[in-house]
Amino acid sequence: GNYLSADVSHFSVYSIRVAAASDQGLSGLKAYPNPCDLRKVPTGLVISGIPVDAVSPSVHIYNEAGELVRTLSPDDGIDSLNTAHWNGKLKGGAKAASGLYMYLVKTSNYGKGSGKFFIVW
Repeated sequence: GNYLSADVSHFSVYSIRVAAASDQGLSGLKAYPNPCDLRKVPTGLVISGIPVDAVSPSVHIYNEAGELVRTLSPDDGIDSLNTAHWNGKLKGGAKAASGLYMYLVKTSNYGKGSGKFFIVW
């Protein structure tokens, strides 16, 4: 198994990706690498586990004082498979301080989920 065939009228190259709907909701959220050394990981922190069928996902990132430092949305930091990417920078482009952060994921159909991570510059 695990193959797909199709009749086509011309040569084509296709990619098949599987992204199943979640049966665990937001309980599979994970931030990695954790801790995230942004001097060594220039691509930044990844927050995965948001179901691909989540409606209106957003990720709110708070510092340890509880201040909102960044909000990620599908147009800004969340890709088409609902994986969030944060480069450690504030909305204006300044670097966020090294330290402990909490994230809150909100969706219209799965509710809320949260976690924490540590970044270092």
